[in-house]
Amino acid sequence: MATRDISFATFGMVILDNIYFKDDWDNPICDSLGGSGTYSTLGARLFCSGDKSTSIGWVTRLGSDFPDATLDKLKSWGTTLNVIHELPATTRGRLRYEDTTLGPKTFKYTEMPLWTLPEHFTDTPQLSSKTFHFLARHGEIFRDVPKLLSMREKAGITERPKIIWEPFPATCTPGFLKDYMKAIKLVDVFSPNHMELGNFFGVGVAETFDRTLYEDLAKKFLDKGIGKDGNGCLALRAGEHGCMVYTRQMERPHWLPTYYEEGNEKVVDTTGAGNSFLGGFAIGLLETGDVMEAAKYGSVAASFVVEQIGVPDVTWDKHAGGVELWNGEDVRGRLAVYNSRIG
Repeated sequence: MATRDISFATFGMVILDNIYFKDDWDNPICDSLGGSGTYSTLGARLFCSGDKSTSIGWVTRLGSDFPDATLDKLKSWGTTLNVIHELPATTRGRLRYEDTTLGPKTFKYTEMPLWTLPEHFTDTPQLSSKTFHFLARHGEIFRDVPKLLSMREKAGITERPKIIWEPFPATCTPGFLKDYMKAIKLVDVFSPNHMELGNFFGVGVAETFDRTLYEDLAKKFLDKGIGKDGNGCLALRAGEHGCMVYTRQMERPHWLPTYYEEGNEKVVDTTGAGNSFLGGFAIGLLETGDVMEAAKYGSVAASFVVEQIGVPDVTWDKHAGGVELWNGEDVRGRLAVYNSRIG
Protein backbone atom coordinates (compact mmCIF):
# COMPACT_ATOMS: atom_id res chain seq x y z
CA MET A 1 0.00 0.00 0.00
CA ALA A 2 1.21 3.50 -0.82
CA THR A 3 2.20 5.51 2.22
CA ARG A 4 1.15 9.08 2.85
CA ASP A 5 0.07 10.90 5.98
CA ILE A 6 -3.71 11.16 5.58
CA SER A 7 -5.73 13.08 8.16
CA PHE A 8 -9.23 12.86 6.69
CA ALA A 9 -11.14 10.66 4.28
CA THR A 10 -14.82 10.40 3.44
CA PHE A 11 -17.22 7.75 2.24
CA GLY A 12 -19.52 10.50 0.97
CA MET A 13 -20.35 10.94 -2.70
CA VAL A 14 -19.78 13.61 -5.31
CA ILE A 15 -23.15 14.61 -6.75
CA LEU A 16 -24.05 16.91 -9.61
CA ASP A 17 -27.19 18.82 -8.67
CA ASN A 18 -29.77 20.51 -10.81
CA ILE A 19 -31.03 23.34 -8.60
CA TYR A 20 -34.56 24.68 -9.03
CA PHE A 21 -35.81 27.97 -7.59
CA LYS A 22 -39.36 28.78 -6.51
CA ASP A 23 -39.66 31.95 -8.60
CA ASP A 24 -37.99 30.50 -11.71
CA TRP A 25 -38.75 26.78 -12.05
CA ASP A 26 -37.92 26.72 -15.78
CA ASN A 27 -34.33 27.93 -15.40
CA PRO A 28 -32.45 25.62 -13.05
CA ILE A 29 -28.75 25.76 -12.36
CA CYS A 30 -27.47 22.53 -13.90
CA ASP A 31 -24.57 20.31 -12.82
CA SER A 32 -23.80 22.26 -9.63
CA LEU A 33 -21.08 20.51 -7.64
CA GLY A 34 -22.50 18.94 -4.48
CA GLY A 35 -22.68 15.84 -2.32
CA SER A 36 -21.57 15.01 1.22
CA GLY A 37 -18.20 13.80 -0.06
CA THR A 38 -17.53 17.09 -1.79
CA TYR A 39 -18.52 19.30 1.12
CA SER A 40 -17.01 17.27 3.96
CA THR A 41 -13.73 17.11 2.06
CA LEU A 42 -13.91 20.84 1.47
CA GLY A 43 -14.50 21.49 5.17
CA ALA A 44 -11.36 19.55 6.06
CA ARG A 45 -9.35 20.99 3.18
CA LEU A 46 -10.02 24.57 4.30
CA PHE A 47 -7.70 24.05 7.28
CA CYS A 48 -4.97 22.21 5.37
CA SER A 49 -3.25 24.66 3.07
CA GLY A 50 -0.01 24.30 1.16
CA ASP A 51 1.72 20.94 1.43
CA LYS A 52 -0.86 19.81 3.99
CA SER A 53 -3.54 19.69 1.30
CA THR A 54 -2.45 16.17 0.39
CA SER A 55 -3.35 15.00 3.90
CA ILE A 56 -6.99 15.25 2.83
CA GLY A 57 -7.85 12.06 1.00
CA TRP A 58 -10.92 10.73 -0.71
CA VAL A 59 -12.00 8.01 -3.08
CA THR A 60 -14.93 8.81 -5.32
CA ARG A 61 -16.79 7.03 -8.10
CA LEU A 62 -17.63 9.22 -11.09
CA GLY A 63 -19.63 8.32 -14.16
CA SER A 64 -18.36 8.56 -17.71
CA ASP A 65 -20.39 11.74 -18.20
CA PHE A 66 -18.71 13.69 -15.37
CA PRO A 67 -17.61 17.08 -16.76
CA ASP A 68 -13.85 17.52 -17.17
CA ALA A 69 -14.00 21.11 -15.93
CA THR A 70 -15.69 20.03 -12.70
CA LEU A 71 -13.14 17.29 -12.13
CA ASP A 72 -10.39 19.85 -12.71
CA LYS A 73 -11.93 21.98 -9.93
CA LEU A 74 -11.81 19.05 -7.53
CA LYS A 75 -8.20 18.35 -8.49
CA SER A 76 -7.29 22.01 -7.97
CA TRP A 77 -7.80 21.56 -4.23
CA GLY A 78 -4.58 19.53 -4.16
CA THR A 79 -6.00 16.67 -2.12
CA THR A 80 -5.12 12.99 -2.38
CA LEU A 81 -7.97 12.11 -4.72
CA ASN A 82 -8.56 8.68 -6.21
CA VAL A 83 -11.19 8.66 -8.95
CA ILE A 84 -12.85 5.41 -9.94
CA HIS A 85 -14.34 5.89 -13.40
CA GLU A 86 -17.59 4.01 -13.86
CA LEU A 87 -19.63 3.28 -16.98
CA PRO A 88 -22.96 4.22 -15.36
CA ALA A 89 -23.96 7.86 -15.24
CA THR A 90 -22.61 10.16 -12.54
CA THR A 91 -24.64 10.44 -9.34
CA ARG A 92 -27.09 13.28 -9.91
CA GLY A 93 -29.81 14.89 -7.87
CA ARG A 94 -32.58 17.44 -8.03
CA LEU A 95 -32.44 20.13 -5.37
CA ARG A 96 -35.63 22.15 -5.21
CA TYR A 97 -36.02 25.30 -3.10
CA GLU A 98 -39.59 25.53 -1.87
CA ASP A 99 -39.64 29.28 -1.24
CA THR A 100 -37.66 32.39 -2.16
CA THR A 101 -35.65 32.47 1.08
CA LEU A 102 -33.42 29.59 -0.11
CA GLY A 103 -34.30 27.87 3.14
CA PRO A 104 -36.77 24.95 2.89
CA LYS A 105 -35.72 22.50 0.19
CA THR A 106 -36.23 18.96 -1.05
CA PHE A 107 -33.76 16.58 -2.68
CA LYS A 108 -34.06 13.40 -4.70
CA TYR A 109 -31.62 11.32 -6.71
CA THR A 110 -32.20 11.38 -10.45
CA GLU A 111 -29.45 8.88 -11.25
CA MET A 112 -28.44 5.75 -9.34
CA PRO A 113 -26.06 6.71 -6.49
CA LEU A 114 -22.48 5.52 -6.88
CA TRP A 115 -21.69 4.74 -3.25
CA THR A 116 -18.10 4.51 -2.03
CA LEU A 117 -17.47 1.29 -0.09
CA PRO A 118 -14.53 0.08 2.04
CA GLU A 119 -13.23 -2.12 -0.78
CA HIS A 120 -12.70 1.00 -2.89
CA PHE A 121 -9.98 2.00 -0.39
CA THR A 122 -7.96 -1.17 -1.02
CA ASP A 123 -4.25 -0.43 -1.58
CA THR A 124 -4.74 3.33 -1.28
CA PRO A 125 -3.09 5.79 1.12
CA GLN A 126 -6.59 6.90 2.12
CA LEU A 127 -7.08 3.61 3.98
CA SER A 128 -4.62 4.85 6.63
CA SER A 129 -6.58 8.04 7.35
CA LYS A 130 -6.76 9.22 10.95
CA THR A 131 -10.44 10.15 10.56
CA PHE A 132 -13.30 8.90 8.38
CA HIS A 133 -16.59 10.61 7.59
CA PHE A 134 -19.73 8.61 6.82
CA LEU A 135 -23.13 9.73 5.61
CA ALA A 136 -24.85 6.41 6.11
CA ARG A 137 -27.76 4.36 7.29
CA HIS A 138 -27.37 2.31 10.47
CA GLY A 139 -27.08 -0.91 8.46
CA GLU A 140 -24.19 0.51 6.47
CA ILE A 141 -22.37 1.42 9.68
CA PHE A 142 -22.80 -2.16 10.95
CA ARG A 143 -21.45 -3.43 7.61
CA ASP A 144 -18.76 -0.92 6.66
CA VAL A 145 -17.04 0.15 9.90
CA PRO A 146 -15.95 -3.39 10.93
CA LYS A 147 -14.89 -4.08 7.35
CA LEU A 148 -12.85 -0.87 7.23
CA LEU A 149 -11.11 -1.71 10.51
CA SER A 150 -10.42 -5.26 9.33
CA MET A 151 -8.89 -3.98 6.09
CA ARG A 152 -6.66 -1.62 8.06
CA GLU A 153 -5.53 -4.40 10.38
CA LYS A 154 -4.65 -6.63 7.43
CA ALA A 155 -2.69 -3.73 5.92
CA GLY A 156 -0.68 -3.34 9.13
CA ILE A 157 -2.38 -0.12 10.23
CA THR A 158 -2.62 -0.45 14.00
CA GLU A 159 -3.99 2.98 14.98
CA ARG A 160 -7.76 3.15 15.31
CA PRO A 161 -9.24 6.05 13.32
CA LYS A 162 -11.89 8.44 14.53
CA ILE A 163 -15.22 7.61 12.89
CA ILE A 164 -17.61 10.52 12.34
CA TRP A 165 -21.15 9.51 11.43
CA GLU A 166 -23.76 11.70 9.80
CA PRO A 167 -27.03 9.72 9.72
CA PHE A 168 -28.98 9.24 6.49
CA PRO A 169 -32.00 11.56 6.94
CA ALA A 170 -34.73 9.23 5.68
CA THR A 171 -33.85 6.62 8.32
CA CYS A 172 -34.02 9.01 11.28
CA THR A 173 -37.38 7.68 12.45
CA PRO A 174 -38.74 6.05 15.63
CA GLY A 175 -38.84 2.72 13.79
CA PHE A 176 -35.05 2.70 13.42
CA LEU A 177 -34.17 4.28 16.77
CA LYS A 178 -33.16 1.01 18.47
CA ASP A 179 -30.89 0.14 15.56
CA TYR A 180 -29.23 3.54 15.70
CA MET A 181 -28.76 3.21 19.46
CA LYS A 182 -26.73 0.06 18.78
CA ALA A 183 -24.81 1.40 15.77
CA ILE A 184 -23.49 4.45 17.65
CA LYS A 185 -21.19 2.14 19.61
CA LEU A 186 -19.15 1.68 16.42
CA VAL A 187 -18.40 5.38 15.94
CA ASP A 188 -16.69 8.17 17.85
CA VAL A 189 -18.82 11.13 16.80
CA PHE A 190 -22.53 10.93 16.01
CA SER A 191 -23.82 14.05 14.29
CA PRO A 192 -27.47 14.42 13.35
CA ASN A 193 -28.97 17.82 12.70
CA HIS A 194 -31.69 19.03 15.04
CA MET A 195 -34.51 17.97 12.72
CA GLU A 196 -33.09 14.46 12.41
CA LEU A 197 -32.60 14.17 16.17
CA GLY A 198 -36.20 15.19 16.73
CA ASN A 199 -37.46 12.81 14.06
CA PHE A 200 -35.99 9.82 15.92
CA PHE A 201 -38.45 10.55 18.71
CA GLY A 202 -41.37 11.74 16.60
CA VAL A 203 -40.76 15.36 17.58
CA GLY A 204 -41.41 17.98 14.90
CA VAL A 205 -39.76 21.37 14.53
CA ALA A 206 -41.48 23.95 16.72
CA GLU A 207 -41.82 27.64 15.88
CA THR A 208 -39.57 28.48 18.82
CA PHE A 209 -36.24 26.69 19.04
CA ASP A 210 -35.94 24.86 22.36
CA ARG A 211 -32.37 24.02 23.36
CA THR A 212 -33.48 22.02 26.38
CA LEU A 213 -35.57 19.72 24.19
CA TYR A 214 -32.60 18.79 22.01
CA GLU A 215 -30.29 18.45 24.99
CA ASP A 216 -32.68 15.94 26.54
CA LEU A 217 -32.99 13.97 23.30
CA ALA A 218 -29.22 13.95 22.81
CA LYS A 219 -28.74 12.59 26.32
CA LYS A 220 -30.75 9.52 25.38
CA PHE A 221 -28.02 8.63 22.88
CA LEU A 222 -25.27 9.39 25.39
CA ASP A 223 -26.96 7.18 27.96
CA LYS A 224 -26.78 4.28 25.49
CA GLY A 225 -23.13 5.05 24.83
CA ILE A 226 -21.46 6.51 21.76
CA GLY A 227 -18.25 4.71 20.90
CA LYS A 228 -16.77 1.45 22.13
CA ASP A 229 -16.24 2.80 25.66
CA GLY A 230 -19.28 5.08 25.69
CA ASN A 231 -17.13 8.20 25.79
CA GLY A 232 -17.87 9.41 22.28
CA CYS A 233 -19.45 12.70 21.30
CA LEU A 234 -22.79 13.84 19.96
CA ALA A 235 -22.29 16.91 17.78
CA LEU A 236 -25.68 18.39 16.97
CA ARG A 237 -25.82 20.62 13.90
CA ALA A 238 -28.69 23.05 14.34
CA GLY A 239 -28.51 25.37 11.35
CA GLU A 240 -28.91 29.04 12.22
CA HIS A 241 -29.14 28.05 15.91
CA GLY A 242 -25.50 26.94 15.94
CA CYS A 243 -24.23 23.61 17.21
CA MET A 244 -24.22 21.64 20.42
CA VAL A 245 -21.45 19.35 21.65
CA TYR A 246 -22.21 16.78 24.32
CA THR A 247 -20.20 13.97 25.92
CA ARG A 248 -20.59 11.95 29.11
CA GLN A 249 -17.61 13.77 30.57
CA MET A 250 -19.39 17.14 30.35
CA GLU A 251 -21.52 18.37 33.23
CA ARG A 252 -23.79 19.95 30.65
CA PRO A 253 -23.90 20.26 26.86
CA HIS A 254 -22.14 23.22 25.26
CA TRP A 255 -23.57 25.40 22.50
CA LEU A 256 -21.68 27.48 19.96
CA PRO A 257 -23.17 30.12 17.66
CA THR A 258 -22.84 30.18 13.90
CA TYR A 259 -20.15 32.44 12.47
CA TYR A 260 -22.78 34.56 10.75
CA GLU A 261 -25.79 35.72 12.71
CA GLU A 262 -29.22 34.84 11.37
CA GLY A 263 -30.23 37.25 8.62
CA ASN A 264 -26.69 38.25 7.66
CA GLU A 265 -26.63 39.13 3.96
CA LYS A 266 -23.46 37.06 3.51
CA VAL A 267 -25.52 33.89 3.93
CA VAL A 268 -26.64 32.87 0.45
CA ASP A 269 -27.23 29.10 0.58
CA THR A 270 -26.79 26.63 3.44
CA THR A 271 -26.51 23.52 1.24
CA GLY A 272 -23.45 21.53 2.28
CA ALA A 273 -22.85 23.54 5.45
CA GLY A 274 -23.50 20.55 7.71
CA ASN A 275 -21.18 18.30 5.72
CA SER A 276 -18.42 20.91 5.71
CA PHE A 277 -18.89 21.39 9.46
CA LEU A 278 -17.94 17.75 9.97
CA GLY A 279 -14.87 18.00 7.74
CA GLY A 280 -13.67 20.99 9.73
CA PHE A 281 -14.61 19.23 12.97
CA ALA A 282 -12.41 16.27 12.02
CA ILE A 283 -9.34 18.43 11.49
CA GLY A 284 -10.01 20.40 14.65
CA LEU A 285 -10.31 17.18 16.64
CA LEU A 286 -6.98 15.95 15.29
CA GLU A 287 -5.20 19.23 15.94
CA THR A 288 -6.56 19.94 19.42
CA GLY A 289 -7.96 16.67 20.78
CA ASP A 290 -10.89 18.69 22.12
CA VAL A 291 -14.44 18.34 20.80
CA MET A 292 -15.36 21.92 21.70
CA GLU A 293 -12.40 23.27 19.76
CA ALA A 294 -13.28 20.92 16.92
CA ALA A 295 -16.77 22.42 16.78
CA LYS A 296 -15.21 25.86 16.32
CA TYR A 297 -13.32 24.59 13.28
CA GLY A 298 -16.57 23.12 12.01
CA SER A 299 -18.47 26.36 12.47
CA VAL A 300 -15.85 28.31 10.55
CA ALA A 301 -15.76 25.72 7.76
CA ALA A 302 -19.53 26.00 7.37
CA SER A 303 -19.28 29.80 7.19
CA PHE A 304 -17.35 29.61 3.91
CA VAL A 305 -19.85 27.24 2.34
CA VAL A 306 -22.93 29.39 3.02
CA GLU A 307 -21.50 32.39 1.18
CA GLN A 308 -22.54 31.15 -2.29
CA ILE A 309 -24.40 28.48 -4.20
CA GLY A 310 -21.83 25.73 -4.72
CA VAL A 311 -18.27 25.70 -3.41
CA PRO A 312 -16.09 28.70 -2.47
CA ASP A 313 -13.22 29.87 -4.64
CA VAL A 314 -9.59 29.46 -3.64
CA THR A 315 -6.89 31.98 -4.57
CA TRP A 316 -3.41 32.82 -3.35
CA ASP A 317 -2.29 36.24 -2.15
CA LYS A 318 0.98 36.96 -3.97
CA HIS A 319 1.56 40.05 -1.83
CA ALA A 320 1.43 38.03 1.41
CA GLY A 321 3.82 35.24 0.53
CA GLY A 322 1.26 33.13 -1.30
CA VAL A 323 -1.19 32.86 1.59
CA GLU A 324 -4.15 30.70 0.61
CA LEU A 325 -7.47 32.54 0.57
CA TRP A 326 -10.98 31.15 0.28
CA ASN A 327 -13.51 33.69 -0.94
CA GLY A 328 -10.73 36.21 -0.40
CA GLU A 329 -10.18 35.41 3.27
CA ASP A 330 -7.65 33.44 5.31
CA VAL A 331 -9.34 30.49 7.02
CA ARG A 332 -7.13 30.51 10.12
CA GLY A 333 -7.67 34.24 10.40
CA ARG A 334 -11.42 33.74 10.42
CA LEU A 335 -11.03 31.05 13.08
CA ALA A 336 -9.12 33.56 15.23
CA VAL A 337 -11.91 36.12 14.76
CA TYR A 338 -14.51 33.54 15.74
CA ASN A 339 -12.54 32.56 18.84
CA SER A 340 -12.20 36.17 19.94
CA ARG A 341 -15.90 36.76 19.39
CA ILE A 342 -17.14 33.86 21.51
CA GLY A 343 -14.48 34.31 24.19
